[in-house]
Amino acid sequence: MVDLFTLLGPVSSIEEGHERLLSAPRAQLRTELSPDPRLVRRRPSWLADPGAPDGAVERLATALVDYHTEAVAPYWNGALRHLSSHASLVGKLMATGGVGTGLDSLAPRLRWRPPVLEVPDYSSWRGSGHEEFHLGGRGIVLAPSLFCGTTPQLFVPGTDAEVLLIYPAPRDAATVRDIWSPPQSAGSHKALAALLGTTRAAILSTLVDGCTTTEVARRLSISPASASEHTGVLRKAGLASSTRYRNTMHHTLTRQGLSLLDGTSSAL
Repeated sequence: MVDLFTLLGPVSSIEEGHERLLSAPRAQLRTELSPDPRLVRRRPSWLADPGAPDGAVERLATALVDYHTEAVAPYWNGALRHLSSHASLVGKLMATGGVGTGLDSLAPRLRWRPPVLEVPDYSSWRGSGHEEFHLGGRGIVLAPSLFCGTTPQLFVPGTDAEVLLIYPAPRDAATVRDIWSPPQSAGSHKALAALLGTTRAAILSTLVDGCTTTEVARRLSISPASASEHTGVLRKAGLASSTRYRNTMHHTLTRQGLSLLDGTSSAL
């Protein structure tokens, strides 16, 4: 596994990542990209010596940007909605039930046994079996991801910065379909047109603080089936995002939903 995150640090955009990679110390890149002799897999010959004058680092940076453009960017808004909704749910659980409640919701990938956060399936490249890592006073960032496979990954920077633990975000079949479906244009306009109506406008306001389908139905005195249908329309229009927690569906507004709600309030 090539760990560019520890070397480059977090970035806010693919453009920033591109610049960070091009400016990274060549000696550190050479160490990171050199094949481990204990592994059977081989890396492309053009990455054998990233310090060579043949432009290997430039080619790698360009390849990453091209891959992002084709495979990630078209679906990024859907992915971001899902991850934001999941983070909102965990934050709400922590606010209402404490940190332990929020961490318990991340099972089975993560297991909270105070004061230890266990990662049952984790093993670093150094070996397998029981491993312990102590923060030593540093903070830890829990980052849900759609790209890390089934096993959480731990990234420890060489500085005193926070440790990053990336874990697989919950995803059921409906979530995967919503995220990876081809971007729509005409369909989006139809979905937005379907938003007209007092019930959906009321649901839009109700979702400001995030709530479940049952809570929406109870607050607006409508049936759960009707609440599910209306939140589904909001989700397809890109105004709401939903994530499943146990046997409930938790809904939150996206940035577009908040903007639409703020614009309506201003007009009133």
